[in-house]
Formats: sequence, C-alpha cells, structure tokens
Amino acid sequence: MINMIIRKPFELVSAITLILWGFWVSLPVSTFSVGVVYHEMAKIAPEPVWGCTILVVGILKIILMYSKYIRLRIILAILIMGIFSTLSILFLLGSWASVGVPMYISFAIVAWFAYLEILFEKKFPPLKLG
Repeated sequence: MINMIIRKPFELVSAITLILWGFWVSLPVSTFSVGVVYHEMAKIAPEPVWGCTILVVGILKIILMYSKYIRLRIILAILIMGIFSTLSILFLLGSWASVGVPMYISFAIVAWFAYLEILFEKKFPPLKLG
C-alpha cells in the first residue's frame, strides 16, 4: 500500500488538500464570515455547497487514484486545477494581498503535476478538450 501511495504523491496531495478544505468549509461554523475574500465566493454559492462539492471531488479523486479509469483521473486532475485556479482568482478579487492567491496557485501547480503524473504513468497522450 505504501508503494502505491509513494508512486502517486501529487495526486494524493491534491486529493487530501481538497478533502481537508472541503471538510473545513462544510463544518457548521461560519467560515465565509471571517474575511472579505469569502464574500466573492458567497456570491457564487453558499458555504455548504462549496464545502460539500470540493469534499466530494477530493474523495472521488482518492477512490479513483488506484482504479483503471485513466480518463476519469485525467478529467479530475484538470477539474482540480480549475478549482484551485478559481479559488486563486476569487482570493485575488477579494484582496490582491491575500496569501490565498499564491497558495492556491501553488495547489493548481501541484494538480498540474498530478495530471502529468497520470500521463507518464500510463504513457497516455494529453487529453484534448476542444
């Protein structure tokens, strides 16, 4: 089991980050009330929707990491890049000086490495989205 985890570190970090973030935002405390940045996110969807959606994506990523469904793993990696990029943009809109901006950009880069990790694992051509 440890060997399987070590072989997919970027996918694992990406999934765990989503699970932790989603779980935290899903808690019954008012996370979105602590900063101006979260007001932008609340305009898009309520706090529980953000938390539960991101939590489900993270859990799905963990489940699919060791499956034969390579295309789904690739699609999830791209979705996760989009989630982290969106969070970065929302933090930027809320306050350009927020530490969330570089943090979520870093998470998006980790998700990109997870995408590459999947491609190299199966010698799979990049997914064409157009």
